Amino acid sequence: MTLYDQAVLYIENEILHNTSWTEADVPKRNRALKNAENELYNEFPRYNRDTKPLPETAIFEQAVWLLRKDDSILRAEQGVTNINLSGEFSMGLGGKVSKISPNAIRFIRSRKVGRYV
Repeated sequence: MTLYDQAVLYIENEILHNTSWTEADVPKRNRALKNAENELYNEFPRYNRDTKPLPETAIFEQAVWLLRKDDSILRAEQGVTNINLSGEFSMGLGGKVSKISPNAIRFIRSRKVGRYV
């Protein structure tokens, strides 16, 4: 079974708020999976694609996290702190925006490392 097929099964059966995934077309889903994988390997360098792969569930959670991002989150990642529209509407974007899904982090950190003798 391919990573994509595993992602479909996991996301559609295990993630409650998965609309961003189910409404995306296949190419966009594949881009989200690839981008999620790249971001996680960059963020967690102790993992390696060949010798110590990331937990697949972390990749799936990160892919959905990426698809859920709206324009305000993307702007905050670029450093925008406030949006004001004609004095009628103002939105503050203060605080640090996490680029990594909290669920992905949980799966990565809960992975058992080492061996029992």
